[in-house]
Amino acid sequence: MEDQSSDENTRSNREFFDDAVPLRLQRALLKSVFENYKEASRHCYRTFQPAQAKDLSGSYRRAKIEDEWSGIAALFPDVQVTICPYENLTGSYNELTCGQVKITQSCITSPDVVPRYAVFRKTLAENGQLDLFEYNDVDSERTFLYGILTHGVDSKSARRSRPAFARVQFPNQDCTEYVDDGIDLFKRFPEIVSEYIAQPTMTEVRPQRRKTKRAERA
Repeated sequence: MEDQSSDENTRSNREFFDDAVPLRLQRALLKSVFENYKEASRHCYRTFQPAQAKDLSGSYRRAKIEDEWSGIAALFPDVQVTICPYENLTGSYNELTCGQVKITQSCITSPDVVPRYAVFRKTLAENGQLDLFEYNDVDSERTFLYGILTHGVDSKSARRSRPAFARVQFPNQDCTEYVDDGIDLFKRFPEIVSEYIAQPTMTEVRPQRRKTKRAERA
């Protein structure tokens, strides 16, 4: 019974998200991730020594992705991107709103890892965590669903130039774990993945003739 309830909750989150966020916007977000991994790698490794490039590429990539969100918002009349300051005013983050969905983005080491603690993520999760009853209750006071666009570096890629995954994940109210498997954008849009990640091709291997030494004439 527990597994069945979990499956129902997963479907509800995905349905709610897909109702609010058009597939064209989801594609644009995924392409932005790929493009800015590539651009961060190109810029940092051309400008700095490898050790410094590795350290800086993550910060540069984050800035490029969030900066591009403003351009994406200009293409979608229902999308709003807000630059929000951190609680201690040491920086800022972008919050993308589309209908009743709010999205932030974060780089993590693997798909099952929840981004490190941040007050703004916990606050969004507390106010925007969707459960099955709220999804079906038209009188619910819940006003939005919070999702995190997560992505992580492919350690096998040259100079950290591409992501290993990209997902939309839905955290619990404490922002300590995910409530379901989220949406795997690689699986949803394989045609975009194939644009950036070369697929192995099968080539015919022809048997080579064994070279033998000619017998010396007596």
